[in-house]
Amino acid sequence: MASHFTATAVNVGNVLAFAARPTRCVGNLVVNGGFEARLANWTICNGGIVRGREPHAGRRAAGLGTRLRNRRRASLEQDIPIPQEAFPQFFQLVFHVAGRWRSPASVVVTVSWLDREGRVLGTAARAFIRRWAIGNGSRGAWTTYHLVTNQPPEEAVGARVRFLKLRGRIRRNFLVVDDVVLSQVATGCFVNG
Repeated sequence: MASHFTATAVNVGNVLAFAARPTRCVGNLVVNGGFEARLANWTICNGGIVRGREPHAGRRAAGLGTRLRNRRRASLEQDIPIPQEAFPQFFQLVFHVAGRWRSPASVVVTVSWLDREGRVLGTAARAFIRRWAIGNGSRGAWTTYHLVTNQPPEEAVGARVRFLKLRGRIRRNFLVVDDVVLSQVATGCFVNG
């Protein structure tokens, strides 16, 4: 099923914005992107699983920070093997974020290329999302973002998806992440739309 989105590709510090419509793409490479298996396959610092009204879909989501009196940074990441196919190839990251109450903290989302030893080879895509560009999850207002990577270097065998919640200005700066999808997008997937 085709869907419309606006994507931003980041390539060595240059930002290229374009509208695109994927016509055929590979399924989700992220394991447990909906957090229904709690934090399996994820590494988290200063966070945990949230339930109740807060998830975007399903029964669980990842919460970065704690609900009250916590201005510290928090992070969530997963290392993902990527298909080893003929180049060029690109990947699309789709994720949903929401704040709790009115004042979530800003978040930096990064996709990095990894070599066989797990070393970072470079940045595939990066987004800095300011706190006012994140919906109020307490009121059901989620914000959905799409990022498209640059081409991986030939020695890349994996990608690291990382969410970094920045230090908040006030005590309540809880951030919720849910339904994370990384899918391969062949160059033929993009048509003017």
